[in-house]
Formats: sequence, C-alpha cells, structure tokens
Amino acid sequence: MGSVDISIKDEATPFLEGKVNDFIPQAVNMMDNVADTYKGYLEADAPVGETHELADLSMWEPLGLLERFIFSGSGHFDWVVGGTAAHDIYPVNAKALYWPEADHPVKHVYHPGTEPNDYPSEAFESADSEIDNIINEFAGWIVE
Repeated sequence: MGSVDISIKDEATPFLEGKVNDFIPQAVNMMDNVADTYKGYLEADAPVGETHELADLSMWEPLGLLERFIFSGSGHFDWVVGGTAAHDIYPVNAKALYWPEADHPVKHVYHPGTEPNDYPSEAFESADSEIDNIINEFAGWIVE
C-alpha cells in the first residue's frame, strides 16, 4: 500500500507562525488607518460654519478589534445631512430671541429650512482609492 507524506518545510514554519501571531495586530492597525483616513476626508468635506463644529467633532472609536464607528459629535449633524423642513423658531429659556446682528429682540423667526448635504457619503467616495491602498497594503503583507 502506498502513502504520501505531506509536511511544511522547517523554513516555512517560523514564517507562518509569525503571520498567525501578527495577523490581528496588523489587521487592527489597518482598521485604525482606514478610520483615520476616512475621518480626514470627513473633516475636509464638512460644511464650514462659524464654529467649524462638524469638522472639529469628526471622530472614530473602535467597536471591536476589527470594527470602527466613524461619526461627528456635532449636535446638528443630522440636520445638515438630512436637511430640515421650513419651521418657526421660538425662544426656549427667554421671552425673545436675540443675536448680535438682530435689529432688536424678536418673539420668533421663520427658518426656510435647509437642503440635505450628505457630505459623509461624498467623503467616503473621495477616500475610496486611498482606503483601497491601505487594504491592499495589508493584503500584500499577508502574502509577502
């Protein structure tokens, strides 16, 4: 009866063990680089208001080893991305509204609404080739 003996050469064993041991740390590093890259595009594509809040509060956090949540901590993020319908604005903690450019305090103002600005999707598309390069670099490390 015949047999076939299959084994990995001794030179390959340390190489494969190194890849196995380094895989998760390398993958985590790749995910952090992807998140940092996308965050940079999110900041660059954010509409700039007086406060720069949308860009300044762009951030990411890990949800697990290989999952990143990228977001803006701005309180008006949803209004910018989704837009707003026309509406009246009334004072909440005062009897009137006032701001430095106003002629005088007013009891309410009419806001005509805003068009949606899905800048996060635009940022994602803009970052696509750079993110592909980061992922391809990781894939290259796996097979090098």
